[in-house]
Amino acid sequence: MSLDKISLSKKQYDKKRKRIDLTLSPEEKEWFASHASKRDEKLAAFVKKLAIMQLKKQNKYMPTDEENKNVKELIRNLRAIGNNINQIAHVANIYKKSSMINFIKLRTKVSEMEKLITSYYSRKI
Repeated sequence: MSLDKISLSKKQYDKKRKRIDLTLSPEEKEWFASHASKRDEKLAAFVKKLAIMQLKKQNKYMPTDEENKNVKELIRNLRAIGNNINQIAHVANIYKKSSMINFIKLRTKVSEMEKLITSYYSRKI
C-alpha cells in the first residue's frame, strides 16, 4: 500500500471517529488496564465498552452537576415546607382552628411535587 493511500485512509478514519482525552489516577489506570488485559482487550476499547454498557444499562437521564445541586436544594426546601405545614397543622389541631385549611391535602401536594421532581430526573432517555 502506498503512503498516499495510507494517509488517505487515516484521514477518512479521523473524519468518522473523534478522539477524547480521559484523565485517570495511576490506580484507576492500573485497574482498567488489569481488567482489559484479562479480557485480552486494549485499554481504550475496554473503557469505551464499559462506558457504553453502563449507559445502556442505566438508560436514565444524567443530570449535570448544576442540575443535581439545584434539585437537591429544591427537594430540601420542599421537605422544609412539608415540615412547616405539619407544625402548623399540629398547632391548628390543638386550638381546633384547622377548619380553614385542609393541611392534609396541602402536605400531600408538597409530597407529590417532590415525587414529580424525583421521577423527572430518573426518567428513561
